[in-house]
Amino acid sequence: MASNRCRSGCRCRIDHHPRNHQLNGACNGGGTAGDVPVQRERTGLVALTSWPSSPEPPASIGSVVAVADLEVLAATARTEGWASGSGDLDSIRQQAKSLGWVEVAPRRGDPTVSVLHPTDKVAAHPSSLSATYGLGQQPLHTDGAHLPHPPDLFVLLSQRPSATPTRLWRATTVVPRTPHTALHHGMFLVRNGRDSFFSPALSGSRYRYDPGCMTACDVRARTVAQHFERLLPHAFAHEWLGANQVLVIDNRRVLHARSAVAADDMDRELMRVAFQSEVVQ
Repeated sequence: MASNRCRSGCRCRIDHHPRNHQLNGACNGGGTAGDVPVQRERTGLVALTSWPSSPEPPASIGSVVAVADLEVLAATARTEGWASGSGDLDSIRQQAKSLGWVEVAPRRGDPTVSVLHPTDKVAAHPSSLSATYGLGQQPLHTDGAHLPHPPDLFVLLSQRPSATPTRLWRATTVVPRTPHTALHHGMFLVRNGRDSFFSPALSGSRYRYDPGCMTACDVRARTVAQHFERLLPHAFAHEWLGANQVLVIDNRRVLHARSAVAADDMDRELMRVAFQSEVVQ
């Protein structure tokens, strides 16, 4: 992403792009820049993204960390929903191991690190969203929804810019309103071969939703599915504007989706690795 000075003229780095957000006010050397909260972490500046004034702002905001300190990124993601920085896969995996996190494979027998690239319906894995949506807009979903214990966090890394955004949504009171009863009590069949099971989309504060592997079994569950479809236009568009960009997502509270693949972005490539960062009870 491009870096810009604050209007106050100080030299703090606020990762900024006009398609994502707009700077308002001045940071006063590390304070609050209008509606751009700024705080300093031990790895450098954390700049929370902002947006032009609107009655319907994005459902959540994310954060940008200058250096990919995984512990800081994860702490920010747990608070804000997601956090972005720069780094490389080896460093992320080494840091996760030192923190005692466990890597989670997307499917039984698969490697824990996946390489995601645009795939049409014919060439896609039959259990993937690409098998249904191909190169088009994917629906909002959580990672590993078919697993008994989905990962807490997952990391996306892009070694080069991409013209195809990743959409991000976190629960909020902003429109459209969340159907709480349906989320907690609507029942879905979660298909996972011989390990299939039933589950609501929300258990406590943890979301589980993926229309690729979850089928609504009652009226409340169908209400939930329609609700997540309506949420997609309100989801934040994370732009992959820089090289070696890292995006950490709280998979318990955030749904994500790949936008329709841009015509000139068929070489898009993201690396993905998911983690259990907490002890599974």
